[in-house]
Amino acid sequence: MYFLLLPFTVVSHICYKFFRAYVNYQQEIKAFYKAREFKKDGVFFSLRKSVGGGHNKDLLIIGDSMSLSIGSNECSLHKLFIKEFNGLLDVDIVGRAGSRSRELYKMTKKIKGKYKNIWVFIGPNDVVSLNPTFNKYLHLAFKKIKRHGVNVIWSVGDVHIAPMFPYYLKFIPKLFGDKLKKTSNELAKKHNIKILNVVCSNKKDPFFMNPNEYFAKDGFHPNDNGYKYIFNKLMSLSNFDFPKIDKFDTKVSEFRI
Repeated sequence: MYFLLLPFTVVSHICYKFFRAYVNYQQEIKAFYKAREFKKDGVFFSLRKSVGGGHNKDLLIIGDSMSLSIGSNECSLHKLFIKEFNGLLDVDIVGRAGSRSRELYKMTKKIKGKYKNIWVFIGPNDVVSLNPTFNKYLHLAFKKIKRHGVNVIWSVGDVHIAPMFPYYLKFIPKLFGDKLKKTSNELAKKHNIKILNVVCSNKKDPFFMNPNEYFAKDGFHPNDNGYKYIFNKLMSLSNFDFPKIDKFDTKVSEFRI
């Protein structure tokens, strides 16, 4: 008779896992916007060095909640830039929590001017929502992004290794994630984009080997350790010139998608 309770137990466990993950996810996002008193969908950070106009800016970070470092406390990407490279770089961050490929394409309209490096965070929300149109919009978005920068780096990972997914359901995001990786390889060849594989099924990847130390409480976003690791990996693939400047002029604005 007990075996009749098995389906109910499994379904209950699945519902509980996803409900808890969703609550934690919303808490991470609310904490981010509350800490910075943002009310609108998108956020634009500007870390500007005191140099004359007419030059190419150093870096654009664009994409989903990872571009805004949701899940971090003290080691967000913009804080790491201020701490490690204070006054040395021009950095713009255009981000929106929950963005998928379609929103990324819309965000490209916010890009002005040229950048030496562009970091792109997109894909996990397409996988989680099983978005069937991600291929089309990714091609459109990266075609436009390449017009604004030569060295474009796209951070792609295996979403299914995130702790928020029960082990017996990981095959679902894995199937869709594999399609995303195939698209990323196609885009890399077509548009000359660098692909950074982090948060992946690799024994050398700390997210895979030590998830509790690198994922935030929601089991989906990176935490401080995670963003430090991603930051260092992206820096190793980027091209920067470091002039001697005193400090950043930090500005923040908002936008709607």
